This record gives sequence, C-alpha cells and structure tokens, in this order.
Amino acid sequence: MAGAMLLRRDDYEGGTTRDEAAGQIPSAAREVYEMMCVTEGSAEYWVEDQHYKLAAGDVLLIPVGAMVGATLKARGCPFERHGLWMSRRYMTFLRLQDEEADYCFAKAEAEHRYLLRLPPDVFEGIRLAFETLAEECQNDRFNAELSTKAILAALCVQLNRLIQGQGDDVFLAGDGNRLAPVLSHIHQNCTAPISVEGLAERFNYSPSHLAHSFKKQMGTSLYHYVLLRRLQIGREAMLQGVPVKEAYQKCGFGDYAGFYRAFVKEFGLSPQQYKKKNQ
Repeated sequence: MAGAMLLRRDDYEGGTTRDEAAGQIPSAAREVYEMMCVTEGSAEYWVEDQHYKLAAGDVLLIPVGAMVGATLKARGCPFERHGLWMSRRYMTFLRLQDEEADYCFAKAEAEHRYLLRLPPDVFEGIRLAFETLAEECQNDRFNAELSTKAILAALCVQLNRLIQGQGDDVFLAGDGNRLAPVLSHIHQNCTAPISVEGLAERFNYSPSHLAHSFKKQMGTSLYHYVLLRRLQIGREAMLQGVPVKEAYQKCGFGDYAGFYRAFVKEFGLSPQQYKKKNQ
C-alpha cells in the first residue's frame, strides 16, 4: 500500500528547544515543513527575505524549501520554542487524506509572509497542542505513535481553520530590515550573475560594509548564500520532475559539472542520490 510507505517515524518530529546563550543559526534551505511556537524570550529570524523579531506568543510557519536563518538573543532570557517538523513524504500522506492539509504552508508561501501573532487566548490553545505533541514524540508510552499522529493532524487542522477564517491579514509582513531589499533582489535574480560590488552599488552600500553586514545577519557570506539559493532551485526542479542533468540550467550554473561539484560539497549526496532519496 503506497500510503503505508510514508508512515515512517522519522518523517515527523515534535520537540522543545531552549537556548540559554546567544548564537547564530546560519541561513540554509529547509528540507522539511516546520511550525514553531515561541513560548519565552526573543530572537531574530529571516524567512526568505522577511525579517522578524520573534517573541512569546508568535507562531512561525516555514514551508519546505524556504531559506531560513536566525540570531538568538538569549542573554539573560532563554529563547524557548516548541517545534513540529514534517517531511515532504509525510505531507504527501496528509494530502492524500485531504488535499488542503498543507493550507497554512501554501498560504504563507503564496503571501510571502510567515508569522502569526495570535491573541493570548487563541495562542494558549495552540501552545498546549505543541507542548502535548512534543511530550508524545519524546516518550514510549502505550499508543504514543498513534497519539502523536492524531495531535499532529489536529494541530494542522487548527491552524488551517484559523488562517482560512481570518482572511488576508492574518500573516504579518517583515519589519523592514535594511538588508531585506538586497535579499529580495537575490531571490528574484539569483540565476543571473550577482556580485557584492553590483549589489553594493545598487543598494547604496560600500562593498565591504555590505559583505560584513550580510555575514553578520545571515551567518554566511553573500557568495555562499547565493550558491545555496541556486542549489535549492536546482533541488526543487529535480523533485518536480526535471531530469538531473538539466536541473543546472534552471538555477544559474554554467554547466552540469559545476552544479554536481557544488551539490555534493554542500549536501554530501550526488544530485541523483538526493532525488532518489526524496522522491
């Protein structure tokens, strides 16, 4: 049965993360669908080109494939959040049961906004569901796996209905960080030649200032970020059926050999191996 093949325990996970110290999470493309429920502290998150200052009461929805990075501001106040992660395969399983199971992620991606800032009474119900899911995922009680799947599905339904019922203003836009236009330009034009010098001139930076600011905020160099973005476009193209040896043409590489070398160096798998593993 095809559906049963998707029901692997490692296709979903829930848990609680608590960071006691400040730190950087370098930008990278998510390979899973992620929901985050912030319960304490604060942090700055980039999702694609949207910059958010997260605080307790926020829910962040990150579609698969989105570029995400963070700066944790945990000095004197730990940053704690509940998380839910689902693989592409598990989301496919949910969509086989209801084609709009991924409504919340699809809506976030379509609107290019990813943050829900909920009223306290609404957030409390969401928080409790996340907390229960994390507890079930981390113990071996009788029927824990069955319970986990039920809570996971119910949480998706709860968020889907909340978003569907609130209309177009439920998601918050980013806060207008100065680097956002630079990132937006990269995301829209990364298959074309891009340089620090060209971006600095376009957005009124000095090249050294732009390179320094980018590395400080994104946790990786501008060059590496562009490379990651191109590889992500190539990965998505392959998973959507583009032949492996043609995917490089979709993402700004001059030849397949260069795409292959960069892919293996970044992900530890060849493009063929990655496609076989994830399709």
